[in-house]
Amino acid sequence: MRHNHKWLTPALSGVLTLSLLAGCAGTQNPGASANSSGTGEVQSTQEPANSDALTIAEQGMFSAGGTVISSDGTFDVSNYYTSREGSTSHVDHANVFYQIPEDATGLPMVFLHGYGQSRMGWMTTPDGREGWSDMFLKMGHSVWLIDQPRRGEAGQTSVAGTISTEPSDQTWYTQFRIGTYLNDAFA
Repeated sequence: MRHNHKWLTPALSGVLTLSLLAGCAGTQNPGASANSSGTGEVQSTQEPANSDALTIAEQGMFSAGGTVISSDGTFDVSNYYTSREGSTSHVDHANVFYQIPEDATGLPMVFLHGYGQSRMGWMTTPDGREGWSDMFLKMGHSVWLIDQPRRGEAGQTSVAGTISTEPSDQTWYTQFRIGTYLNDAFA
C-alpha cells in the first residue's frame, strides 16, 4: 500500500533550511576571533586550517635548447595521417618544471637526474613518500627539476634507437643505491 505524502518533501526541505540558517547564525568559526581596536572598528583574525601547509606562489614549465628538424616535401592536410612530408619536430630539448614557495628564503635548488631516469626521481619515491623537491620546498627553497633531452617530458629525439626490454632492476639497484642488492627486495 502506497501512502501519498505530497506535503512531506516541501515540509522537510523547509525544516532543513530553517535549521541550517538558525545553526549558521549562532555558530562562530573556532579559528576566528574579533578584536576591538578601541576605534570602534572590529578586526577579525583567522588561523589557517593547517599551519604546515605548503603554499606555492609560482609554478610553471618550459623547454630549453633543442632543435627543429624537418622532412622533405610539402605538408598535405588531406593526407596528414599517412604522410610525414613537410612535417617538423621540435627535438632534443630539456624540459624544466619549477615551483617557488610563497615564503622563499633559501637558495634555489636545481635537480638534475642521472642516467636513464627523469625528474620524477626527485619528486616522489616508489612507495609514495614525498621526494627531495617537496622537502626543499617546505624549507623555503624554490625547486627547478630538469628532464634532460630524450628523457621524461623531454622525450622527443632526433636519434633513432632501440629501447631495451631486458630486465635490469637488480643492476640499477646496485648501481644507484648505497649497499648491495638483497634477493627479496623485488619479491
